[in-house]
Amino acid sequence: ISMHTVCIRCTKSIKYICSRCVSNQRPLLESGTMGTKGHVQVIVPHLTESYSSQQDPPEREVPYCTLKSFPASIEHTIQWARDKFETLFAQKPIMYNKFWEQNGQPSKVAKMDKTMPPENVVKVVKFLTTRPKDWAECVSLARIKFEKYYNHKAKSLLHAFPLNHKLENGC
Repeated sequence: ISMHTVCIRCTKSIKYICSRCVSNQRPLLESGTMGTKGHVQVIVPHLTESYSSQQDPPEREVPYCTLKSFPASIEHTIQWARDKFETLFAQKPIMYNKFWEQNGQPSKVAKMDKTMPPENVVKVVKFLTTRPKDWAECVSLARIKFEKYYNHKAKSLLHAFPLNHKLENGC
C-alpha cells in the first residue's frame, strides 16, 4: 500500500491511524473528522504536519443565529444568557469607560467638531439619555428588558414561526 485514505469521525481513532502512517512513512488522506464541513487533510511524513501536531481553531459551540433567533436547547439558552451578561456588564461598561478616558468630560465632547464624532458617541449618548437616575428607574428598566427578552421576542418568533409551521424544504 502506497497511501491510506480514511474517513473517520472519531478524533482518537484518526490520531492513532495518523501516528501509524507517520511511523511507517505512509501518506494519509483524512476526510472525515469534521463531518459535513468538507474538511480534508493530507499528511505526508516528514513533509507536512501530522494530524496530532496541529489543531483547527476552536469553533463557537452554538452559531450566533441559533442563539439570537432559534434557541432550541438548554445549552443554547445558557449561552445566550452568558453572551447577554457579557455584553451588558462587561463590554458596554468597558466601552463607556474607554470613551470617557479618551474624550474627557461631557462638556468637552459637546464642543468637539461635529463632522468627526468620536467612536461610539451614539451609544454613549443613548446610554446617558436613557440610564436610570434612581432605584425605581433601575427596577423599571429591568422590567422593560425582561418583557423584551422573555415575552416580546418569544411572541414575535411564535407569530413568525407557529408551532406547526413548515419551511419550504419541509422542515
